Amino acid sequence: MTVISILDRLETKGTVYVTVGDELIGKNAAENFQISKNEWKKLTSEHVITVGMPLSEELYRVISSAGERTKAVRLGASITSGSDKSSSAVMRKLRDAGISKESAEHAVALLIRRGYIDEAAQCERIADTLLRYKRYGRGRIVQYLIAYGYPADAAKKAAASLDDEDVCAALTKTVEKKFPDIDEYSPADTKKAVASLMRLGFTSSEIFAEIRRIQKNKNR
Repeated sequence: MTVISILDRLETKGTVYVTVGDELIGKNAAENFQISKNEWKKLTSEHVITVGMPLSEELYRVISSAGERTKAVRLGASITSGSDKSSSAVMRKLRDAGISKESAEHAVALLIRRGYIDEAAQCERIADTLLRYKRYGRGRIVQYLIAYGYPADAAKKAAASLDDEDVCAALTKTVEKKFPDIDEYSPADTKKAVASLMRLGFTSSEIFAEIRRIQKNKNR
């Protein structure tokens, strides 16, 4: 096996194209690797690679790994471009695409350093959206974020950062829609309503404070 060609020009837009194979067998036996300029710089600082040179198994593996890391980073950037994704979600998608664990971990770490993945900021954005549009309480928001692969500490911090008035407003709207006469419920029905609201992530203290507020307003 030999290095058949190396294409490294300005018009390749940050990519070095390396073709390896056996020229005697023909192009059908050749393999093409797309390697980022950064990966290529690192690779060639450690190995001499020239067109026509014999390719050892070790050097083939090195070139192949550089190509896979390049593919992993670019695929990871594409995955994160459409919507917020946790590092574990990106890792899972890369592995599902056939990327090795080592290359996937390398890609995720690089994407974090480059700002493509910012789990703290993502958790804050998602928490705000869930509060405003789903009217979830803090507990449900934490559960949601963890279920989507975000670290528990980042999820809890994002939920804790939500404004108390906004949380109360979300609870008020939910009660008005689902339990408009909750202050007149029997103890048994009140218990069921409270349980339902707690499943939405609101605390019992928040819920009973809302009930007292409703009662106070009606007694004015």
